[in-house]
Amino acid sequence: MAKGLLQRKMKWKDYPVIIAGVVLSLTLMAFAGRWFWLLALVDHFRIHYLVLLASAVIPGCWWRQKKTMGLLLVLIAWQVGVMEPWAWSRVSDAPSNSASYSLIWFNVHTGNRSKSEVLDYLKERDPDFICLGEVNRLWLQQLTPLHERWPHQVLQPRDDNFGMAVYSKYPFKDRFKLDWGVPCIRFDVEHDMNKTFSVFVAHPVPPIGNRFTGLRDDYLRQVSETMSETRHPFVAVGDFNATPWHYPVREMMKRHQLSYCPPTSMLSLPTWPIGLLPFGIPIDLFLAQPAISIHALNRGPDLGSDHRPLEVRFSQH
Repeated sequence: MAKGLLQRKMKWKDYPVIIAGVVLSLTLMAFAGRWFWLLALVDHFRIHYLVLLASAVIPGCWWRQKKTMGLLLVLIAWQVGVMEPWAWSRVSDAPSNSASYSLIWFNVHTGNRSKSEVLDYLKERDPDFICLGEVNRLWLQQLTPLHERWPHQVLQPRDDNFGMAVYSKYPFKDRFKLDWGVPCIRFDVEHDMNKTFSVFVAHPVPPIGNRFTGLRDDYLRQVSETMSETRHPFVAVGDFNATPWHYPVREMMKRHQLSYCPPTSMLSLPTWPIGLLPFGIPIDLFLAQPAISIHALNRGPDLGSDHRPLEVRFSQH
């Protein structure tokens, strides 16, 4: 009996060492992800690594495992340094009387049968802009009732899970249907303060295999290049198939000084896969330039897709 308890105690004592070893291995694998797609996938789960590391800190302190504690703290600092949560948010400079706008992004999932629930949700939330991914012609038919309240549209249906649709209450100053293998939509809106902002709606292919990973990275680089040519302040929204700290998105954010969440928060908002929430990863993103303030970023309800919607309120200043 005593021997069994001792063995059990030793197993628990090994927990911090095991966690440190596992997370160190995964972190090194993620570092090599630029050269092999499968290793790159582990980069998306850094918040999970932080949770594991934090769970090992208390027992490590309890058993006074100084070397293990040192490694745990280094690994925590490593994850935080890669993620840079302080760079995600920006204090708003928008004047208190500046007009704000609401936007919903939702990857509806082409085969989703809850089309009427999605329609009811959009009508109930009543945002200024609706941006949808994975829409085909059947989806557009089901969403026809939106035309009355959102009379301005950019529709690009496809049957391969990469169709897009934009519905707006405001007329477009300009709109572009871009295509880098799969679509990207950009639209410009001039509002009542004689200012104009641009919205990029993006959905690259998922990084499954070296070829698709390269296509995703090329797509995001093309989006970033096009952003550089944009004369107006802009935001980007969509299913990026990458987390904010993953290298193609991180490079885009640094290049254009993009923020990801309101200034009151440095937390990510997991949106996929819906079966693992709240332990999923944030790949549905809303990124804003310094001239755009994000006032609210929320996750919508389960509507039959494998993603949750993003609900955003923002303003230009």
